Amino acid sequence: MAPAVNLAGLIMNMLACGFGLFDVISEFIDNSIKAGASQLQFYLDTTTKKLYVSDNGRGMGAAKATESHILHNRTEASTEGQGFFGAGLKHALIWFTEYQFGTTCITRTVAEGLLELFADWRAAVYENGTLAYPPREPTRTNEGIWNERTLDTVHGTVFVVPCTAETFNQLLEAIRSETDRNNILKHIGKTYYDDLCESIDISFVIDGTEEYEVEPIDTRRREEATVQQSVEIDVWEHPVTKDARAYFKNGRNQYTRYEFNEKSLSKSKQIQETVPEGYVKIDSATIESFHCYDVDAKKASAWTNDEGEEDKDMVEFLAGRHYKRMKKIIDRMPIVDPGSGDFERRIFYTNSSHILTFGPKLDKYADVQVNKSHIKESNVHSAIRNTYHLLTEKWIDNEYKKYKKAIDDKIPLGGVVYPEEPPQPQSQPRPQPQPQQPQQPQEPQQQQESQQPQQVQEPPQPVQAPVRVADHLREQSKSPANVVYSYIRLHRKYTDQALSEKLARASPVPKAGLVEYVKLIEALEEILDAI
Repeated sequence: MAPAVNLAGLIMNMLACGFGLFDVISEFIDNSIKAGASQLQFYLDTTTKKLYVSDNGRGMGAAKATESHILHNRTEASTEGQGFFGAGLKHALIWFTEYQFGTTCITRTVAEGLLELFADWRAAVYENGTLAYPPREPTRTNEGIWNERTLDTVHGTVFVVPCTAETFNQLLEAIRSETDRNNILKHIGKTYYDDLCESIDISFVIDGTEEYEVEPIDTRRREEATVQQSVEIDVWEHPVTKDARAYFKNGRNQYTRYEFNEKSLSKSKQIQETVPEGYVKIDSATIESFHCYDVDAKKASAWTNDEGEEDKDMVEFLAGRHYKRMKKIIDRMPIVDPGSGDFERRIFYTNSSHILTFGPKLDKYADVQVNKSHIKESNVHSAIRNTYHLLTEKWIDNEYKKYKKAIDDKIPLGGVVYPEEPPQPQSQPRPQPQPQQPQQPQEPQQQQESQQPQQVQEPPQPVQAPVRVADHLREQSKSPANVVYSYIRLHRKYTDQALSEKLARASPVPKAGLVEYVKLIEALEEILDAI
């Protein structure tokens, strides 16, 4: 009778399951976190092209070490760790070796002491031999490796992974990469932010001379975020019809869901209702939204480089819609540029950051993939996906309106504040004529005494001419283009009757000269186009 599974074919197919470098590194990290490790080190030996993965977790006894090498040894999902497919570690070992070499697991527990297990991937594929041999006491060579690479002499695990030149060099480049989206340290820092802050330190060491510590990177940027929002959604499903709905509470604390418009999602309507009878609550998820902008600098995104331009590398790395399974961010979906409308709004839109956090009970609705480092968003249940999109888009629109209002209130025109108008002289009331009394003749001496010395009137002080808008802008602006732009903003913002009133307050231009003033602005527009 032919075997039910072709071991060689299964292993070869595992290499083509879409795992990448970060995915396989992530599998080692997930296992170490589940084992209670507080330290994890990836040591690269450039001479032998070997990778040593060491942690100070609980270690594995003989039975656990054997189970860890059984292909697709699936278990029930739980909140204690990420793994449940029973495939991640094996995928990682196959990816680095490309089934050309065998790998060794050296592990120690307090109860069973030091053991080793050898998995011969090459023999399993090319000779259809046994994949993993039973755990045994380590050879003298492997005992020496344990003593050299262990992070804790009492308990822990060390994997010895011979790599092909291609996979080894790919890991080296990812460690040393200067771009955020290609640097594996940055990816780990973002993906495992919560764990790095709470429980584990992760490092990469190259030949004992280069050491790289993984720093946690907060996708939410809570300390820098200008605005943020958190909304909890509850997922309900009818056990018979399998219809699933996502409910949330609106501003009036009412249970609400979206009635989706299939032709245009943006035209979907909110419905306030109680959950229909027969539906069962599956679990809750949380949607968090964050944005960093600078009103003072009039920047719709705080992600800028040293030249003040948009940092596209940072945007591609942190901005977007993220899916987070418990503590691990498993994927990021970029927010598509609307392609039309206010350009500044488009920047505000694409540079926002959002996180949907869910637990194992929602795995099938989120379509979690085997390696737990990817999500195919089109496969996420529409009730969750569409609610996620609509709530975040509505929040972005509201915050952009607040941002624009703050810009208009704080910086009225071209980034400068107008000087106050000098007070206008108030007209004095006309004195009322007094009835004349007949004058009595006075003695010359009395007339002399009654005469008061006349006070010498000081010459009138010259009235300070009001500062013209143009002169003030020239003093405050750094370039003529800013002056031109400021005039144009004034012209475009205040039109018709409002233009006359605004100009009368802002500059000593007589109303009779408004036509000429507008012509000047139109001429300045042509100059700006030339600039």
